[in-house]
Amino acid sequence: MADPKIDFRALVSKAFATICRDYGFVMIEEGRFILRLDAPAVFLTVGYNYFRSQELGADIGLQAGITHPVERPFELSEFLRVVGLYELPEAQLDETVASPQEVPSALDRLANLYVTHGAAALRGDHKFFARLDAQRDLDCYRYANAPRLDLASRAAHVAWVKREYRSVVSLLTPFAAKLTPSENRILEASKKKAIRGRS
Repeated sequence: MADPKIDFRALVSKAFATICRDYGFVMIEEGRFILRLDAPAVFLTVGYNYFRSQELGADIGLQAGITHPVERPFELSEFLRVVGLYELPEAQLDETVASPQEVPSALDRLANLYVTHGAAALRGDHKFFARLDAQRDLDCYRYANAPRLDLASRAAHVAWVKREYRSVVSLLTPFAAKLTPSENRILEASKKKAIRGRS
């Protein structure tokens, strides 16, 4: 693939100008297709994987030493899930462009998502980043325990449909701290129904 004739730094500067101005970020170049924007408490890393996946990403995190001894960057997809935008395609995967000509509009979309929904993150709100930490920890837990949790969740669903509430409670309780919101609602409802003597 030929080297793209784009000035990535200029494109990022333009797309993220509002963020730099309003939140005090300063741009630091780390490579031809990766730029870091630093503020006193927060960093953003904007990257374009031209030579492989064609993905654009904008990771955000607190500077090292604020809550963790090292930086812990969070992908845009994680950020969007925390702010409740599960339905956006970007909440599932990084932005992918078909050609370098699409990079400017894709960068504008990424920056706009942070401007529109990310004031707390851009300000370095510790509570917001604690939510990101908790979500990451839950994702890691679920990944590591996916087979057991998946089996328990499926069996609990079958038990719920059959109104076997005690079974739901016994299946989901070991994973109570790591359940999805809907699984937690089913667990709590099953506990109440089991106490009332149903199944």
